[in-house]
Amino acid sequence: MLTEIQWLSNRFEGSEQDVYFGPIVVDYSKVQSRVKAKYDQWHRDLLSAFGDKVSETMNEFFHQVNQAVLAWQLQHAQVDFKAQKLLVKQRFQFPEDWMHIEQVEGEWEAFEQILARRNRILEHELPKLRSVLVQKDKQLEENITQLYAEWSSQKPVQGSLKPTDAMKVIKDFDERLQMLREQHSQLLQLKKSLQMEVGDVEALAPLQEEMENLKDVWAEINTVHSRVETLKETLWTAVEPKRIKNALEDLLSNMKQMDRRLQQYEAFDHIQEQLQGHIKLNQVVAELKTDALKERHWKQIVQMLKLAVGFNELTLGHLWDSNLEKHQPAIKEILARAQGEMGLEQFLAEVREKWSNYDLELVPYKSKCRLIRSWDDLFSQLDEHLQSVQSMKMSPYYKSFEDEGATWDDRLNKIRIVFDLWMDVQRRWVYLEGIFGSSADIQQLLPNEFARFKTIDSEFVGLMKKVAAKPKVLEAVAIEGVQKQLDRLSDMLTAVQKALGDYLEKQRSQFARFYFVGDEDKLKLKSSKVSSKFAGLA
Repeated sequence: MLTEIQWLSNRFEGSEQDVYFGPIVVDYSKVQSRVKAKYDQWHRDLLSAFGDKVSETMNEFFHQVNQAVLAWQLQHAQVDFKAQKLLVKQRFQFPEDWMHIEQVEGEWEAFEQILARRNRILEHELPKLRSVLVQKDKQLEENITQLYAEWSSQKPVQGSLKPTDAMKVIKDFDERLQMLREQHSQLLQLKKSLQMEVGDVEALAPLQEEMENLKDVWAEINTVHSRVETLKETLWTAVEPKRIKNALEDLLSNMKQMDRRLQQYEAFDHIQEQLQGHIKLNQVVAELKTDALKERHWKQIVQMLKLAVGFNELTLGHLWDSNLEKHQPAIKEILARAQGEMGLEQFLAEVREKWSNYDLELVPYKSKCRLIRSWDDLFSQLDEHLQSVQSMKMSPYYKSFEDEGATWDDRLNKIRIVFDLWMDVQRRWVYLEGIFGSSADIQQLLPNEFARFKTIDSEFVGLMKKVAAKPKVLEAVAIEGVQKQLDRLSDMLTAVQKALGDYLEKQRSQFARFYFVGDEDKLKLKSSKVSSKFAGLA
């Protein structure tokens, strides 16, 4: 392009500057000078750009040659040595730092001399290098064979392995594999450089593929295993069988959707069977969550399963890992016993609740005290519970409640005895109080019996005031010496009644008309009448 511009520019220097067309003259000297100036400007611009490009290329080539000499490796580069001659011809003004072709050629010749010398040395050492490579190749093959053998015997395919342990084994083998792959790659490059037979370039590919597959398998299994371990850490007190079952079924469903090539390994089968086993045992887990199982039952279960933890530290994992399926028959026996004992326990709780809170029904008697009524309800409830306690003793599960059952048996029998006596004493007291308390004539007729009854009356009224202050059945029975006191009052009332009977017999012997009148009617005739208002209390 520079040559063509220069040729075109020269054409304007020697050409004519005017043209005649008949009488018309065209003078284009000014246009000619401007066009030539434009051509010259283009020439200078292109020459400057071309010079810069040649300079850049020459410097780059010189630098590459220099670096190749130092590093014994020549990078591919091309330079047109004719370019500088063209610049000279075009009268290019070379700057002071210009890289002249002579310098480049000198550097290149030096490089060729060094390269030739090195080639001669290499050719002399080539047999030795090939021999070393053969030894290296043999050693590498042995290392690869050893790695295959160790992998075959140690690869983590057993389902019983923990995923973390399996992945550590794979990681260790993978590091060795990568080291051998790097050595194998370097050796192949050297063999190609020395024009030696390369051999099997994919010697480690099958091992690499199997490691990748196992790594994927254990990565998936580790996800499942981590979720299962989280479930196993759940405290037994917080276990919800339905939620546990749903979580296990979700994990099993996810595993079935894994890549088919991952499902061919034993580890996959193992974790899948483990999940299926946990789901199968979930029914037992649900049964063990029954409220019927008390601390005493859990002690038996923990001892049977040989667990070294207490109930409060017990987790779902402890039960899963203790071979529940093997102990299932024994567990069912404990569950059946617990269900039977729960019925007895509930009955005793009912008895305890009933009699601990049973208030006697009291009604005011005149202005003296409050008396017990509704004896039928009291004795009906007592007889029902006494009969149930006797029936409980026939249960095969009574042994666990023998002490408490015996306690309530004694306690209810005592209540029955005390209140049988109490009812009799109260009935007779009401009867005699109506006689001695309503007629001054009786006091004069029977002064000794009246004095004795006054003692009975004072003591009985005092007793009933204590009951009014604490009306619960158990508190009444627990009054110190109440049974002996009631026995004594009963004896004293009997003595008073006997004296009354003797008096009435004496009256019959004196007055024949009394033979056909009852004792109570005779006393009514002898004294003021007894108020019928409180007859129901007797």
